[in-house]
Amino acid sequence: MPSIPVVSAKDSPAKVIGCLERDGAVVVSDVSDRATRDAVLRELAPHLEVVDPDASINKVYEADGGAANFYPGKTKRITALVARSETFRTFVTHPLMLSACDAILKPNCVHYQVHATAALKIGPGAREQVLHREEDPYQFFKVPRPRMILASMWAITDFTEANGGTHIVPGSHLWPADRVARPDEVVAAAMPAGSVLLWMGGT
Repeated sequence: MPSIPVVSAKDSPAKVIGCLERDGAVVVSDVSDRATRDAVLRELAPHLEVVDPDASINKVYEADGGAANFYPGKTKRITALVARSETFRTFVTHPLMLSACDAILKPNCVHYQVHATAALKIGPGAREQVLHREEDPYQFFKVPRPRMILASMWAITDFTEANGGTHIVPGSHLWPADRVARPDEVVAAAMPAGSVLLWMGGT
């Protein structure tokens, strides 16, 4: 059974990058402390409070060329976190993120930038999101594509399979375009609050 490797924030960036290269994903534990997480929650709470969890953004996404029913319902979702949370900005500029982005993205570019940010609060009864690659919008590149995205998911609360932990297919960043994941190859990113999941845009 495949698994997502877990390393510590005290481990070297080279170990994190090695896991990304080999498995396409890695969980790094103990990256943010309780005070930092509480600050992010406090700063985002007023924005999340007014979001309708049943408001569908799928029509907008489909009009932009996205897949039908891509986004699950029963989920509060806000974007533009850099503008909404001063504390969240420290995640974007965290040394772990910068070292990983330098290693994964810099060989293909002169500069990189933040692609998108979002906070999710998944409610009871929300369905699973369809499996996808973060690089899927860039159809002008064929799979395997150049490395264009390194994604991260910061656990402000505990992630479990039961509460909607992100699904990852380890090793799929190395697959040919027509390879489809079997159910037993899909792994939920279970991680305690304070961890961060990193994954390649082709995973």
